[in-house]
Amino acid sequence: RTSCTGRPLRTMAARAIWNRSSIALRRWSALLRPAPHAALVGSVRNQELLRQWGSRWQAVSAELRGPAVFFADPCYWEAEFAPLLSEQEAASAAREWVGQPSHEMLESIRELVDSRFSNGTCRRLQVLHAGCGISALGPLIAASFPTADVLNVDANASAVSVGSRRCPSDVADRCSWKVADALRLAEAFGDAPLFDVVIDKGLVDSLLHGGAFVAAAYVQGAASLLRPGGLLVSVSDDTLQASRSEFLRAALQGCGFGAGGDGTCLDDGVRSTARGDLSIYVAQK
Repeated sequence: RTSCTGRPLRTMAARAIWNRSSIALRRWSALLRPAPHAALVGSVRNQELLRQWGSRWQAVSAELRGPAVFFADPCYWEAEFAPLLSEQEAASAAREWVGQPSHEMLESIRELVDSRFSNGTCRRLQVLHAGCGISALGPLIAASFPTADVLNVDANASAVSVGSRRCPSDVADRCSWKVADALRLAEAFGDAPLFDVVIDKGLVDSLLHGGAFVAAAYVQGAASLLRPGGLLVSVSDDTLQASRSEFLRAALQGCGFGAGGDGTCLDDGVRSTARGDLSIYVAQK
């Protein structure tokens, strides 16, 4: 028998089984490899604050050290995204690992951005969507903000290829994709502040499985790319808002955020709001 594409069903079934087995093998082999981001540890700031965060949230730290550590491994995501490069898979709907980009989420982001940039700014807003994967969030942001240009970046070339091919034509001129490692943003963009908003959905969640220092490397790199007054936005399915807010405060201490504007105090510098099963964390530079 053959499928509607003309391929033998037996061949397609064998390929599906092989793909699933390959993904499972790559996931668990991540546990046996050296930490892929070990070289980043020395460059992360506020290490003592991050260690204190880990000691205060021992239950969270224990969970992050569990088997899901492969979420922080690039090889895991290559196994997830590479099979989607076929035409049939690339035409399917976007996959969201952390929550669907709901109307409520987009409205919350709109309120945050409008409250900051509704003071007569004439230039276009520059938005960086870090660790985009194949999420529909970037195109939806472009559709929600007609004056915004959205750059979606991911370290995985397969994800970037699939995501760009799925971009709706009505926002294609304002929504672009680039292969760039969220943990090494300076290598892709330099040190100059280029963006008004840097947003992730689930990226910090994944990176925390590699440790607080790994996630902090992204947060601090993203902070350096924000223009004065810019917003760092992180969407998460972590239900412990106090823990995540404290992590962001520890990572961003001295990075130009905070109630006083001098980057020395973050007691009021990170806000969080719940939207359904998701939480949105915001820090303003």
